[in-house]
Amino acid sequence: MTGMEDRKQSVVRSSAMRFSMNKARLFIIALGCVLCGSGSVLAAGFGYDTGIKARALGGAFRAIADDWSAAAYNPAGLAQIKDNEFGFANSFTHNRFTYNVNYKFGSTFETGFANGQDIPNRHDINSSPEGGIVLRAPIWGETVVGFSIFQTGDQNMSWSLFEGIQGYSSARFPVDQKQFAINMDIVNFQASFAREFIEDKLSVGIGIALVRADLNYNNVSLRNNPLDPALVDRPYEKIPEFTSSDGNGWSIGGQLGLLWQAKKNIRVGATFSPKTTVTVDGRTAFEMFLPADSQLQRSEGFLRGTDEFFLTSGFTLESGSDFSVDVVTPAKFGAGIAIDLSEKFTVSIDGEYTLWSQFEGLNFAFSSYDSLNITIPQGVADPFPLLNGLVKTDLSSPNIWDDAGSGMIGLMFKPYTTTAFMGGFRVDQSVTSDSRTTSPQFINSGTTYTGSFGLSVDVDRWTVQGVVSITHQDDLTFTEASDVNGDTIIDNLPASISGNKYQSVFGVVYRF
Repeated sequence: MTGMEDRKQSVVRSSAMRFSMNKARLFIIALGCVLCGSGSVLAAGFGYDTGIKARALGGAFRAIADDWSAAAYNPAGLAQIKDNEFGFANSFTHNRFTYNVNYKFGSTFETGFANGQDIPNRHDINSSPEGGIVLRAPIWGETVVGFSIFQTGDQNMSWSLFEGIQGYSSARFPVDQKQFAINMDIVNFQASFAREFIEDKLSVGIGIALVRADLNYNNVSLRNNPLDPALVDRPYEKIPEFTSSDGNGWSIGGQLGLLWQAKKNIRVGATFSPKTTVTVDGRTAFEMFLPADSQLQRSEGFLRGTDEFFLTSGFTLESGSDFSVDVVTPAKFGAGIAIDLSEKFTVSIDGEYTLWSQFEGLNFAFSSYDSLNITIPQGVADPFPLLNGLVKTDLSSPNIWDDAGSGMIGLMFKPYTTTAFMGGFRVDQSVTSDSRTTSPQFINSGTTYTGSFGLSVDVDRWTVQGVVSITHQDDLTFTEASDVNGDTIIDNLPASISGNKYQSVFGVVYRF
């Protein structure tokens, strides 16, 4: 055996020993990362950024990809990490938006919404932890293996916009709850594998993920009154319905990555992530706030305990059911280049294109309904066909989104070998030119601009990092109410929307 072969075998044995000694400890640490919290949307659609260095560079990280968060941006970058490492970060995000509703029947009559008021969203500070492990394992010579937990999609927004219509039980509609709200978290539990195919030149990586989607979705809909239209006067032609759905589901996803050292100071990265569909199952609670029209009740002689009686009594109808809905994360293509202008200064530029048209909204299918909170008359098989028809109807929140691109540029300056200053700027193209399905749950349809600044300091085997960013979205104004899918329910709320998002992220990396 030659001296060179001896050294290669020694490296493999050393890697195997390090892998064996640390795998139990690392598994325990990784397990701690499973406790994922709730973040908030930053990029176009409901895309979500990961990692500290990547965020600090505005997302221009595909051709750098030199820490554990490469699993989310370009898994091929893991192959260039020389040491085993563990990284953890936590983001704190604050949405500050105002929603000025302008929704009236026939553009004239009030609908129960707080029209003409600048209403802020709930000013929660959302926390989202993430982390990953990178190991050089004795597989196929030496392959870099990573396990990471991070969000790939997130939407978190809530409003109280409905005040109730005079003459309804909805006049007592509580205004302090999350009437229009979404908390949607899409988390990847990802195993990544990366290897150099041409030494110091070409790396390829693959990530295989177990994808978890958690969804809490609240909505207020104005349904058509099922009574004979000839009997119903304004404002009783609509029935406010409040629904609250909570569920989760699993699927399989992942991505492919390539990293090429074009020249000594130039690196090029490219990635592809396929479309992933997660079927979310859970429970929905229904509340319908019925008209109080005693005059019609008396004139028509509606009998107590009938559909017609309840539909004119001001009663609050309650029920529940199972639900199922598909949550789609669309396919995405990305590419980037990083140029070392000197030993201290690096410029990175990225672009990505996401097929947001694959996300068509949230279409809820209901089943296994609970009984209505009404006493059933004795001997009557189907006593409430109108009320049951109201409740037992699927609800859709359609979205008409366009495929959209994003551009990112990042700058990194290292005045010392242990210190790096980073800055970035990102532009996300609007995901829609059609405002008909812009809702309080999905308002991020304008072009967004994000500026970020970060700092990284090495202390022995530790790296301490932090980044702050501000995202500004174009002010949005939607003037027309629309029923996109023909179910007689308005799918948007005409309004003017403005605001910004603020984020701070802190974390550490440990090499061993």
